[in-house]
Amino acid sequence: MSRAALLDERSQPPLRAVLGRLLSRASHASFAIRRVRIAGLDLAAAELGPLQSCRVLVGRLDAGALFDTPGPGATDALERLLRFARSGRLYVRSAPVSAWNPDFSVLQRIGATDPASATGVCIVGCHYFREPDPPDGPALTTLLTAPSAVRLALRRFEALWALGYDVLPAVEESILRLLDTVGP
Repeated sequence: MSRAALLDERSQPPLRAVLGRLLSRASHASFAIRRVRIAGLDLAAAELGPLQSCRVLVGRLDAGALFDTPGPGATDALERLLRFARSGRLYVRSAPVSAWNPDFSVLQRIGATDPASATGVCIVGCHYFREPDPPDGPALTTLLTAPSAVRLALRRFEALWALGYDVLPAVEESILRLLDTVGP
């Protein structure tokens, strides 16, 4: 991957495929996302498998974002997400204020078996797994691999993370409620 790439909702491969490939090769992921739609998360087992830790900082938890109507085939995705939430590798915090713009994330140790050769990716802009938000306009996402960009984004994430508070129990409860709505 080059040191910088710009993707939009029309890019090939699409952002969803790029995120999936990066997650499947990362050992650590840190996401600062102002609004998370749990029903829109469709993570494959291969994408979650190698992650030793995944930290998600949300701007706020709101009922509309948590309880969106799940799409077809949501049961498997929600059950996989619930198992991941209970694995001890997922951490979710809410920031007291939505103090960042745009959304960003840092994926670390991409494909590295030796920590000394670890590489990272900083992703800035739209983050989505099903459809972009907004669904009918430009959804721009930048991928940066320059070590200085990765370090800066991680430093800013750590400062926001320190201000947050644990909301993983609320997220687990939301997943259980969503599972109740989609049935067996």
